[in-house]
Amino acid sequence: TDRGADLNAYHNDERNAWNLSATFLRNSTLVSELLDSGVVQVNKPRRYIDIQPSWTRNWSERGSVQTVLDYSTVSYTGGLPVGLYNYRTLLGSIAADYRWSERDKIGLTTSVTRFEVPDLFFNTSGSLIVEGTWRRSWSPRLQSDLNGGWQINRTGYDVFGSKLSDTQSGFIVNGDLQYKWELGTFSASAERRVDPSSIGVLVQRDDAAVSGTHSFSHYLEGSAGASWLNNRSIRNSLVT
Repeated sequence: TDRGADLNAYHNDERNAWNLSATFLRNSTLVSELLDSGVVQVNKPRRYIDIQPSWTRNWSERGSVQTVLDYSTVSYTGGLPVGLYNYRTLLGSIAADYRWSERDKIGLTTSVTRFEVPDLFFNTSGSLIVEGTWRRSWSPRLQSDLNGGWQINRTGYDVFGSKLSDTQSGFIVNGDLQYKWELGTFSASAERRVDPSSIGVLVQRDDAAVSGTHSFSHYLEGSAGASWLNNRSIRNSLVT
């Protein structure tokens, strides 16, 4: 039986916003892992806990800065004998946004993530991401978002007491285009990102999607969509 709970608390003043969110989920890997990373080894019960505090400071009418700390842990019931490894992540990020004009908003985000798999000999992995963002309102109906940056991954190994490490880097990107009219919407998106997975390695995920909705009447609405997804594990030079 799937179940979950969410908690959200916040406090705002004239220039500051504090937020605390927490999530607890207990579901199956067939539902959760397929959506998170696209990797499903076997169907097992999965427990997910996430805690995220954040602080946002509006330093002017056009600009703001935000800091986020995110801790999450994933564990499986009877997962180790079938190749499902418990893991946890800790993320810290700082982001700055600035409204360049009435139509344009730009930003820069720097984040550091630690990914730990206690039951594997390559049990720690860290990543540094520097990413720029640009949001453009081309018209009242058409809007685009483009995010791009560089990600550096470093994996640590403990092989019979010897400490080894390996470093890889790559480009990450996310783009989204949205068009709205009186009776519907159309959107197209493409993304490359890196996620942790139940097999104990980082997974590079490439996906693209298109979708649309249209209201034919007050009682009838239609929607359609299509997506493409490709996953591959990020192999390290120290692992054969």
